Amino acid sequence: MANNNFMPSSFHDLQETISYQFSNSRYLLEALRTAGAGYHGANSPSAIDGNKRLAHLGEAILKMLLLEDWYMAGANRETASVQIARIASPSYLCHVADAMQLQPCILTNPSQWNQPLSPNMVSKAVQALVGAIWLDSGRNLDELRRVLQEVHFWDADQVATE
Repeated sequence: MANNNFMPSSFHDLQETISYQFSNSRYLLEALRTAGAGYHGANSPSAIDGNKRLAHLGEAILKMLLLEDWYMAGANRETASVQIARIASPSYLCHVADAMQLQPCILTNPSQWNQPLSPNMVSKAVQALVGAIWLDSGRNLDELRRVLQEVHFWDADQVATE
């Protein structure tokens, strides 16, 4: 298990920004590691995939939380489709990443150093971070919701109206 004392200062800043302190920093490191950026070990899926596995998990959790807000608001099905498309779009996720100041924390393949991050890389890191927080918090959806509210990911009241 990685020790938070050996994490880059940008990781500490990120945790302060999102008001969540990881108890298992391996989740945070995996969430911020793009494919080819690092190596966990020969048998580790994240050695090749980077944060893609966590991003799949985070995307599903975001959709579930959004649909829960949609259902509780009593909104129509079209609203749900529009909201899911908006929240899942790379441009929206990049906006969230900007608010979290996430880009300096994303670890890339050495061949990509000193190059701008693609919107896909940034959006996958946001999704993976959601998955990482969910796992690290003991699958606590209330804690994840608190963090998402802290970074103004979306407003539950907007789900019914947009």
